[in-house]
Amino acid sequence: MSLADLQTKFQAGIRNGDQSILASIRDSPGTDRAKLFAVYYDAYRLRLAEFLANDFPMLRNFLGEEAFGRLAEDYIESTSSRQSNARWYGARVPDFMLGIPA
Repeated sequence: MSLADLQTKFQAGIRNGDQSILASIRDSPGTDRAKLFAVYYDAYRLRLAEFLANDFPMLRNFLGEEAFGRLAEDYIESTSSRQSNARWYGARVPDFMLGIPA
């Protein structure tokens, strides 16, 4: 597998939770590959939630931290990023809230 293929597969795993990439990752001396992958997976999702919070500060204030956090988690779970730049990731939040499929 080429480096480009590995990176593409890793990115797909991060975006979609596809853990088939784990077969191509080695365990480290300190921890196993699943935990290593989870660090990147969780960090990516936290960054997406941060982008949403920054893009919708009034909605976040209106809903409160807990409700906005649930909304962000639901949105992230159901809406994968379609572009490598997260700048437009939250563009479909209003439709998501209305129940309009992406």
